[in-house]
Amino acid sequence: MARADSDYLILGGGCAGLSMAVHLLEAGLGNRRITLLESRSHYENDRSWCRWHWGEHPFQSCVSHRWTRWQVRREQGQAEAASTQHPYEYIAGKDFYDYALARLERDPRVELHLGVEVSETREDRESVAVESTQGSLRGKVVLDARHRFPTSGYSQHFLGWFVRSSKPVFDPDVALLMDFRVDDSQGIHFVYILPFAADYALVEDTYFSASALETQEYETNLRNYLEAHYGAVDFAIEAKERGRIPMMSREIDPHPSPRHYLLGTRGGWVKPSTGYAFHFIQRSCRALAQAFAKDELPPWQRPRSAWTESLDRVFLSYLEHHPEQASALFLQLFSRVPAQTLIRFLMEESTLNEDLAVMRSVPWLPFVSEVARAFSPFVRSRP
Repeated sequence: MARADSDYLILGGGCAGLSMAVHLLEAGLGNRRITLLESRSHYENDRSWCRWHWGEHPFQSCVSHRWTRWQVRREQGQAEAASTQHPYEYIAGKDFYDYALARLERDPRVELHLGVEVSETREDRESVAVESTQGSLRGKVVLDARHRFPTSGYSQHFLGWFVRSSKPVFDPDVALLMDFRVDDSQGIHFVYILPFAADYALVEDTYFSASALETQEYETNLRNYLEAHYGAVDFAIEAKERGRIPMMSREIDPHPSPRHYLLGTRGGWVKPSTGYAFHFIQRSCRALAQAFAKDELPPWQRPRSAWTESLDRVFLSYLEHHPEQASALFLQLFSRVPAQTLIRFLMEESTLNEDLAVMRSVPWLPFVSEVARAFSPFVRSRP
């Protein structure tokens, strides 16, 4: 049997792959080695991550902005909530990548190879062989974080502009999580605004639907929104970001074989009903890294509980079949549920009593009718 080139072969160097490598180092590797293969040739400031603050993680220094107040708006009213204990946090892609890459570069047990495509993995009783454009590599464990987006299905898709305004028009103390005062003829549609200063903000045109839009459509929507709500103010676009996040409650096996673990989107670490991923990636990476530190091949652990997955499935089924009710539903959640309770619910850190409190805040009869539909064997692959 050929000697393993590495103890941990991480495939994919995005948020999940880089986080996994850092968490392994934090958990204590001894003399074990990490090899990370990433298809991109360099890192750009191509995305950002947000979450409500919940506990510490290795990337805490990358948080560049926090909001203790946030809003949801629709034509019929608005809701505002606040929490100093769990502020809403923003991490720019560049800051995350710079921190992670510097952390890995300082450790001689880590090798990072960029511009490498993986074509095949083969497992035997002692190791896993990986075929790539770098050649053949062998590891004791493969941690697979390669992004594979479903070819179809319900998703959150968006395009955002980082804009500088000619006048101070934004409230830097309040994050606007959802503004439904937009056209909803193509699905659930809202604008998301993170104001970093009175004259600088990230403004994103966001949809929940089955099909993404052309770039021009998002940008037309953004122009119309800024003109409608800020009038004769000039906006300079300093940067852009675009993304698509699956919102499907799918059957996922994150541990398909004894030496092969799936991470990130592949492993079901994205919360499908919201698209939030960063908190769940950090939580799952920490648990898995700590398990590896104690056991060479830790058993499979469900990344999200069966209960929370069931709640997501019903919620998504409701959104898909009643998109016209989405703005009222989100306004009810943010206006009727105490902020601390709703945050714990969204971060999947809530108690059963808190879950029931959230459920009582929404129209129960339509949701009851969605239970049978959501768990029908004929719609298992759908929201």
